[in-house]
Amino acid sequence: MPFLWGKSFLFLEHTAFSGILVIFDYYPLGEMVIFHFGLLSINETTCEQAKPANLKFDFKADYNMGRRNNFQQVFGWGLWLFPLNTTVEDGMHFQIRYCAATMTSPRKYHLVNAFSYVDPANQMRYKRVINDRLSRTVTGV
Repeated sequence: MPFLWGKSFLFLEHTAFSGILVIFDYYPLGEMVIFHFGLLSINETTCEQAKPANLKFDFKADYNMGRRNNFQQVFGWGLWLFPLNTTVEDGMHFQIRYCAATMTSPRKYHLVNAFSYVDPANQMRYKRVINDRLSRTVTGV
C-alpha cells in the first residue's frame, strides 16, 4: 500500500489546494473586476456610486457620456497599454452630462422645480441637489 501514499496523493493534495485557492481567491477578484467595469461603463467612482440617488439630480450619473466615450476618457484615445502621453485632458476638469430643462421623477421623491443646464457656469451650482420632503422642492447647492 505504500504506492497509494506516494506521488499520487501529493498530486491530489495540490489539486485540492488549487481548487480551494481558485474558489476563495479568484472568484471575489472576478466579481470585483465585473463591478468596476460596470462603474467604468457609467463613468462613476465607488464614492459617487455610494451617494444617495436623490443627490444625483435626475437619478443618473453626472459624468456618463456613453460606454465608448467613458472608456476613452479613462484610458485615453490611443495606445493606453504603452507608457505614452495619450490624454489631452489635465485631470482636473471633466465633461458633465447636461440634462433636459424640466425635471419630474416617477420615483419616491417628486421633483417639482425646473432647471436648465444651458449655461455651463450653472453645472457646478446644480450638481448637488437637496430634496426637501416637506415642501417637495429641489434647491441647488
